[in-house]
Amino acid sequence: MTFFHQNSVMGRAFMCVSLVFALLPLSVRAQKGIVWDAVNHRPVIHANLYTSGKGLVRAVSTDSLGHFSVTFPFHTLTVSHVSYQRRQLSSLPDTIFLTPHEEQLGEVVVNNQEPAWIREKLLYFVKNRKRLYQAADSQMEYQYETSNLGDSVGYGFRSAGLMYVPSLEHLDKDSVYQVCPDSNIVYYKDSTARVDFSGMTSMLYDNFVTRMDRHFVRHHRFCENKQYDGAGHGWVQFSFWSDRFKGDHGSVTMDTARCVIIEAHRSTGLQCNLREKVGAFVLGMFRMFVGMNFTEWSVDQRVRYELHEGLYCPAAISYKYYQAYDRYDRLASSKKKQRKFIFESSESRMTLRPTGRPRCAAHYYDISRYPEAAIIFVETKRVALNREAMRQMPHESRQLEEF
Repeated sequence: MTFFHQNSVMGRAFMCVSLVFALLPLSVRAQKGIVWDAVNHRPVIHANLYTSGKGLVRAVSTDSLGHFSVTFPFHTLTVSHVSYQRRQLSSLPDTIFLTPHEEQLGEVVVNNQEPAWIREKLLYFVKNRKRLYQAADSQMEYQYETSNLGDSVGYGFRSAGLMYVPSLEHLDKDSVYQVCPDSNIVYYKDSTARVDFSGMTSMLYDNFVTRMDRHFVRHHRFCENKQYDGAGHGWVQFSFWSDRFKGDHGSVTMDTARCVIIEAHRSTGLQCNLREKVGAFVLGMFRMFVGMNFTEWSVDQRVRYELHEGLYCPAAISYKYYQAYDRYDRLASSKKKQRKFIFESSESRMTLRPTGRPRCAAHYYDISRYPEAAIIFVETKRVALNREAMRQMPHESRQLEEF
């Protein structure tokens, strides 16, 4: 009996150990590979790979070479990037190919020669943009989609309806964009999440035309892309890069006859974003009080403008935001401060088109312009009331897996 009992205990222990070792590789074995642009033949930087279910989200992002390492189990893995068509996989190949959206701009061939006419055209554009772009207040129909992902957080939001678009002149006088949604759908692990128009704020207030000024022209260099095939439209394409920040570059497609920008793409990296969106003083406060240290921060924006009744308006905008940093773990004791790595990835896409619909009879909500980072921010009464109204905005809740 004793022998049988000992063997039973040992047998059960062996079975438990075997089960642990059988399950262990599923959760800790890293599956590595690369995400690749199937058309332009280059790595896709900061693509998101994530899975969700039962209220949990696990996600990773590709690095600056397009490489990924998935260390969590999944039944279905979604691969997404705002500039590419989304894919869903049940297993991971070594190379994941993504197809770019049709609105993605062509590849720009860079050289170091700057024709004088480019700078002259841009300065003329800056001088006359207010009479060519959003010269009058208007109403448009919008469709908006955004997703926010982190290493353990996932959220999606879709909205459509009417938008009040202020003229550039009124925008400079603190007028704001406004939306009157026909539908709002929030995708989250439960029904506690609310609507999120923060991506729309960045796309509308920081689109290329509003950013293009004499300061931008002065601190960038330009060269023509000789391989761009836009002669049928009378268009030319040129690339630009900053003379101050290595990570600030992009391209512009211009109708030189009208001296208007048709398409634009700008990418900004860590140093440029820290200078433009945070500043040295605020960054110092972050480091002092929460131990925050930014390791990567990139913004990628594409915008296309279309002519309507003699004026140009944004027709399609995509916005990709990626931020990685480490900070002290707030759950750790003060005597044993531990640093925690965090990444946040936000992808937003919006289309706008003219409409003959009458002004919405329902409530219009302000798309307020908040500062990127500030130690002290004085909120006006209007902004506070609008923030509370948006928190209560009607919406439909769905599971994140349906996004």
